[in-house]
Amino acid sequence: MSSGGPISRYAAIFTLAYLAAALIGNAVAALVGGTGGGALNFVSVFLGVVAAASLFVKRERRVPVAHEKSQFAWQALVGMWGVSLLAIAVFGLLAPDFEFRRMLDTLSAGPMALLFLAVAAVLSLVSCFFIRWAFGWYAGLSYRR
Repeated sequence: MSSGGPISRYAAIFTLAYLAAALIGNAVAALVGGTGGGALNFVSVFLGVVAAASLFVKRERRVPVAHEKSQFAWQALVGMWGVSLLAIAVFGLLAPDFEFRRMLDTLSAGPMALLFLAVAAVLSLVSCFFIRWAFGWYAGLSYRR
C-alpha cells in the first residue's frame, strides 16, 4: 500500500481545496451578481481532485492503484457531503427563518423527500465516478511530468 499514510490524508486535502474553491467561487459569483450553480460545483470538485492528486504523486512518487482511487472517491464524496451540510447549516443561520423553514418543509414532504433522496443518490454516484476518474487521470498526468 502507500508509504506516506492512508488515502484519507488525500481525501482531507480534497475536502479543504473543494471548500476553498467553493467559497471563493461563490464569493466571486455574488460580487458579479450571479449564482454558483452546477458549473461552479464541477470546477470546485475538479480543483479539489487536482490538489489531492498532485500531492499524492509528489509524496508517494507513483500513481494510485485501483483500490486507492475507489477509496479516495468515496472518502472525497463524504467530504463533499460534509461541506454541503455545513453550507445548509450556515444558510439556515443566515436566511430568514421563514425561507429556511419553507425549504425544509418542501423537502420533507412525502413524494418530494423521495425525489430528493433519489436525485441525491444519482448525483452522488456520478460525482463518485467522476472523482475516481479525475484522481487517476490527473495523478497519471502529474507522474509523467
